[in-house]
Amino acid sequence: MEVTDVSKVTLPAEEQPHDVAGQPVVIGADLPAEIFLPSRVDGAPAIVMCAEAYGPNHATRTVAAALAERGFVVILPDYYRGEGPKDRENYVDFTEVGSVISKFNFRRGFLDIAMCIDYMRSYPQVNPDRVGVWGYCTGATLALAAACIHREVAAAVAFFPSQPRFVAHDDAHPLDVIDMMWTLQCPLLIEYGDEDAIWPLELRTEVERRSKAWELDAEFVLHPGAGHAFNAPVPPLRNDSADRLGWTTALEFIQKRLNS
Repeated sequence: MEVTDVSKVTLPAEEQPHDVAGQPVVIGADLPAEIFLPSRVDGAPAIVMCAEAYGPNHATRTVAAALAERGFVVILPDYYRGEGPKDRENYVDFTEVGSVISKFNFRRGFLDIAMCIDYMRSYPQVNPDRVGVWGYCTGATLALAAACIHREVAAAVAFFPSQPRFVAHDDAHPLDVIDMMWTLQCPLLIEYGDEDAIWPLELRTEVERRSKAWELDAEFVLHPGAGHAFNAPVPPLRNDSADRLGWTTALEFIQKRLNS
């Protein structure tokens, strides 16, 4: 396990992802998704991109397109199945997104992302041994859980998972994701801010302690002065430095893990 303070990381050249529309597909019976293809696909690595609590929007499509530009086949599922927030670009008023998340079936979401992993592993010209997951916020919770229950994930990137612990357990919230991590077999990168109220020091310390005890291949990157959703496109959540460093760190991690 490695714990990194990104204030000590040298920043490479600034990345400038571009927004490109994905190709619509349906996974299984009714899970809508978009696929972003690189210029060359033969034997390419693949990433299941798990959007934040808003669902697929301009921000996550931009990241998916940027990863495709760098040689990854990326699938971006809409785990809400079209029933997510009406305004997926509103990073100021969280009333609607909070209401939607409170009703979301996380068990179904975990299985949906696992299904997308299978879809990518069988996708023509994708290397089935080089499929990873990458998520933000609620999507990071789903990505991390799917990596725990799916044995064939090659790497996992989780930006500030929003539900490390559920308020209560029921059919839709069967297990806390941090209690599933002992099953993880792939390399993991978690990034969060030291001012994220969802990830206070005590929780970060406990998860890092468990990861060491469980001998996980896990790296934890702490962004000083950043809160939750530090990569949001607008204030008050956005932290420019954390966003740039977070992108660079995650890109280097996923390139190393899926291209080796």
